[in-house]
Order: sequence, then C-alpha cells, then structure tokens
Amino acid sequence: PVSDFVVVTSAGVELYLVLPERKSVRLVKTIATDVSWYVYSHETRLFLLASGAQDNSLLGLQVQPQTVVKMPRFEVQLAPVSAALGQPA
Repeated sequence: PVSDFVVVTSAGVELYLVLPERKSVRLVKTIATDVSWYVYSHETRLFLLASGAQDNSLLGLQVQPQTVVKMPRFEVQLAPVSAALGQPA
C-alpha cells in the first residue's frame, strides 16, 4: 500500500507506512500545501483540503492502494454575506 495512515496538518499532508518488524513508522510522502480545514470521505478515500484568504481554494487528494491522486485545485465563489444571512443585498 502507498500508506497505512495519513496525517493532515496546517502545513500539508503526510503519508506514513507502519513497519511492524521494526516497531516504527516511515514517512513515505509529503504534500506541502496550506490547510485551513479539511473533510475526509472513507467511502471514496478522498481528502478535501481548504486554504486561501477566505478558505475557498479547495484541493482534492484521493489515497488509492498504490498511489495518491492529486486533483486540480479550484476556487469556490462565495456568496455575499448579506445573501448568506438571507437578507436583501
């Protein structure tokens, strides 16, 4: 497998392999990117990482058995604050 567990930090994503015979872990891969928040879907093995001044820049990472698929970064257009609160603009 590409990794046994994943650690998400504010500085990016780290993938580790567990080495039971050595009773240790090995850092396999680091993906450096700013992370403000993230969500994970176990069904799809997809991490959605948010960053940017308004946390509207999203990056998807899918951890597959033999590789990590990095999806293109995209930005989400945010609604004006008044519209988000249900108030007229």
